Amino acid sequence: MITQYVLPLALTSVFYALVVRQVWYRQQVGAPSSDQARRKAFDEKKRTTIVMLIFVTALFAASYLPTHIWHLLLFYTKLIPVQRNTCYSSTAYMISYWVGISR
Repeated sequence: MITQYVLPLALTSVFYALVVRQVWYRQQVGAPSSDQARRKAFDEKKRTTIVMLIFVTALFAASYLPTHIWHLLLFYTKLIPVQRNTCYSSTAYMISYWVGISR
């Protein structure tokens, strides 16, 4: 879980935070304008970009969480019965896996 969920989520969050910082502090290209409407539109585009990056990270976290919770329950508790020497196929696992890959 650490290497397949937490580490990618942490790295994605850190790198997107760096991108957000760059987007937030960037200046408008071209001659500085005192036009308030253009500045407001530029700030709105920056906010939209930042919200999109946050949404993508949250979507990754939410889509893969059910699969990793399933694995934690499977390996560390007895809530999910496991039969040895059989192929393990569960509808609940397939649904959680499908949610993870369908983002």
